[in-house]
Amino acid sequence: MFDSISKRLAGGVCHCTARLDGKVCIVTGASNGIGKETALDLAARGARVILACRNEERALAAIDDIKERLDKDVECDIVYDNLNLSSLTSVRSFAKTIINREKHLDILVNNAGAYYIGFGVTEDGFENTFGGNHLGVFLLTNLLLEFMRSTSDAGRIVIVGSNAHKALKGAPLNLAEFNSKRHFVPFPSYAKSKLANILFAMELGKRCQDSNIRVYSLCPGMVATGLWKPYENETGITASIVRFMLWLVGFRLMKSSSQGAQTSIHCAVCPGLESDSGKYFSDCKLYEPMLPPEPDKLAIDLWEFSSELVGL
Repeated sequence: MFDSISKRLAGGVCHCTARLDGKVCIVTGASNGIGKETALDLAARGARVILACRNEERALAAIDDIKERLDKDVECDIVYDNLNLSSLTSVRSFAKTIINREKHLDILVNNAGAYYIGFGVTEDGFENTFGGNHLGVFLLTNLLLEFMRSTSDAGRIVIVGSNAHKALKGAPLNLAEFNSKRHFVPFPSYAKSKLANILFAMELGKRCQDSNIRVYSLCPGMVATGLWKPYENETGITASIVRFMLWLVGFRLMKSSSQGAQTSIHCAVCPGLESDSGKYFSDCKLYEPMLPPEPDKLAIDLWEFSSELVGL
């Protein structure tokens, strides 16, 4: 029974065979999970792939694994650069390295994301979920945007969101609550950060509509990745329930990392998506997100709010 249900839940597959020879791609959070599978696919298409990760040891192990899994006749060009999206200093340093070293940048996959079950703040004083999942992505993308515009014939920016945003049920969003300890609740806070990803992609798509850059956000589906690790050693009834449900059915029904990467790959490489810039995808097709009232105005407000916080 589980096998048949799992096959139905596996979702869409990217069947595009487009080559990326000569292209330069960045994949954040590529040391494991969806990010590593995305990097593997881009490398197999001939791209130079930059793994942007916090942990050097894991990133280098991921590079070895990708090279091992690629066909022997594929000449792969995969490198690692340190990036911690929870640190604005790290984001600025990474962007500077890319601009100074690379001749061009064609694809940016903002894949990295984290889930926190306790309130905490980044070194810059932002709530961890909001700081890493949105503000780091917002700053990184903006710092690299002009470089992409001036060096790529047709650049793409892919932002991995999540249908977790639907848990908010389209309710009005108070931006001030993003950094509030009083309003922190693990899953809703994660859902808000993923909604922020979608709103950011919407507004960025509009701002890039007269340029050579196209922007997409997406849901990878429910994937068996390290996102669930915070519950492994946590005590308490909630953590116990989550672990039990994951053991009972969760990991049997979740997508694999390879399946979860398919929509990221689709948005990064498939031709014919130019008119869909700023839109949201799931299972390799357009999907209508559940947005709060006046989403266009909210996206602009979020942009201005984020710009002030990160100093743009």
